[in-house]
Amino acid sequence: MAAVKEAIGAQAVPTNYTDINAIPVEQEISCRPMTDLNFIGPNGIFTSVTKDKVSITIRGALLEVISFDLKFNPKHGLNPGGIVPGCNSDDVMVVAAQSSNVQSVAAPVFTRTNNKVTSVKLFFMRLNKTKPVTLGVRVKFEENGGTGLQFIPRRKTEGISFP
Repeated sequence: MAAVKEAIGAQAVPTNYTDINAIPVEQEISCRPMTDLNFIGPNGIFTSVTKDKVSITIRGALLEVISFDLKFNPKHGLNPGGIVPGCNSDDVMVVAAQSSNVQSVAAPVFTRTNNKVTSVKLFFMRLNKTKPVTLGVRVKFEENGGTGLQFIPRRKTEGISFP
């Protein structure tokens, strides 16, 4: 039965990945200060993370793809690419300087319910399959903005490890 789960999971895995060293470094801007919230936890930005690993064939090669499925806390707001007055847009991105043993990453996949982001799925490949990996992740979001159009821009960067 595990093979069936892996095959079903593989259908949703992206096939386009960017070398982590090609990801531009984003400047920190004053309109979006660092939050004091935990990155992951019951009262955090994300309430939980589910980690998974699948093997898929991309362009004829059998590859290992790791995913982190981050459940977004509905207390906050996240509108990737949306306009935040006087500031940069909300987003979730990989930070190469905070990552280790990462080879390449795919664009984040946002799940929405009633037009609100409920989860963010990150897919990536590691350089050495026998060693642990840490993916540096930055989230730009609206703290306590889950109940309307409140613009309280915040950010947080943290590494998430696998296994």
